[in-house]
Amino acid sequence: MVSLSHFILPPTDRYFTTVFGLCIILFSIFTFSKFNKFFRILSCISILFLPNYSMFKAIDFTYKTPLSVCIDEFKRAHPVKHGVSEYWQAKVIYMLSNISMAQISGNLEDIYTVTSNSFFKDKYDFIIINNKPVYDWSIMDKQKIISINGTPDEIIECKEANSEILYYKNGLYPDEFLAKKVVHFDINTGLKNNIGKVSQDIIISDNKTGFLSFGPHKKIPAGKYKFDLIYSSSLSPDEISGFWDINLIVKKNHTIIQKGDLAGTNSEFKTLSAQFKTKEKAKIEIRSFYNGRGELKIKELVLYKID
Repeated sequence: MVSLSHFILPPTDRYFTTVFGLCIILFSIFTFSKFNKFFRILSCISILFLPNYSMFKAIDFTYKTPLSVCIDEFKRAHPVKHGVSEYWQAKVIYMLSNISMAQISGNLEDIYTVTSNSFFKDKYDFIIINNKPVYDWSIMDKQKIISINGTPDEIIECKEANSEILYYKNGLYPDEFLAKKVVHFDINTGLKNNIGKVSQDIIISDNKTGFLSFGPHKKIPAGKYKFDLIYSSSLSPDEISGFWDINLIVKKNHTIIQKGDLAGTNSEFKTLSAQFKTKEKAKIEIRSFYNGRGELKIKELVLYKID
């Protein structure tokens, strides 16, 4: 039998069983609805009691893939509860090894596809690196994981599954922001603009009014935060070039939680700071609006977690 831990059936094979099974289920429901009460009771009894014990004995409920065998041995030797890996490995491990497994893409973003939200944590006990992934988008950056969390306490090789387990006694973060509590954004790394122009990585206003910068649309857990917006305005400090605001996005619902002015700086780059908090996981968007007066420049946005 081929191991599903590193082999994926084509879509035509993966979904045919589901579609065919749906037809059988619908036909059974239709047929069952036509029975009278006596035959319904008889059918239920037959389903419950007719299958004999020898039939169940013939089914192998102990099948394991090479990866699930490796995970089971790892679990016996380490006090672990939560792991993270690529999408397909997470699914197989959860089914065959019965451990909470979150799934992430190669760029370490959460993948919320047919899974329980309870599996996703800020911090995990271990991460599995698939050295022969099926898809390019699931290639995990092992060196980035190590750069975020340091050297693993232990690396367990699962040779038959072409994988390795990075184990951290105190847990690991797939997210650099949660690990280091600070992240920098500019036009190349998370900030966007729909007016103005870009020169030497700085967003510069032109004659149009509107949002000069917005982003980074990063998922953040509940907690307290601070941001620094590094900008300049050609106006004097008693004049206003526009405003900034904080937009929290929770399940597609947008809420502006704070807002303030972008005062003139006499063309010098200044740092504007503000604190905010969220009571639940959300996407964060910090925007700067240009009102058409003077020249406004956005250099960088820095986000901090402060609790």
